[in-house]
Amino acid sequence: MNAKPHCLRGRYRILKHLTRGGTAEILLAEDLEKPSTKVAIKTLRKEFSYDGAFIRMLRSEFDTLSELSHPNIIAAHEYFSEGNNHYLVLEFVDGWNLQDILFFLRKTQSL
Repeated sequence: MNAKPHCLRGRYRILKHLTRGGTAEILLAEDLEKPSTKVAIKTLRKEFSYDGAFIRMLRSEFDTLSELSHPNIIAAHEYFSEGNNHYLVLEFVDGWNLQDILFFLRKTQSL
C-alpha cells in the first residue's frame, strides 16, 4: 500500500528529513509549483512550536533573510504556519554542512 506523500501548503512535497538542531529541524522538499526545484524547510521542533519567543525568532529570520540578496546567503522564499507548526522555506544548497566539513578536516588534518 503506497502512502500519499506529505505536502505542506499543498505545494511542498516532503522528500526527507535532513537534520535536527537545538530548536529546529530541516526538511528537504520539492516545490510542486516549480518542477525539479528542491527547497529546504526549517520548522521549529515540537517543544518550541508553542513558544511565542521562538516563533518570533523564526519569523524574524525570514524577515531578515528576505531583505538580503548575496550569492553567499541563502534566499528565503516564504514563511507560513499550519496549525501550531511554523515553517521557513529556504533555498536548498546541496553540499556538505559545516559539521561534515569539520569532521573531514579533523580526520585529514591536524585541527
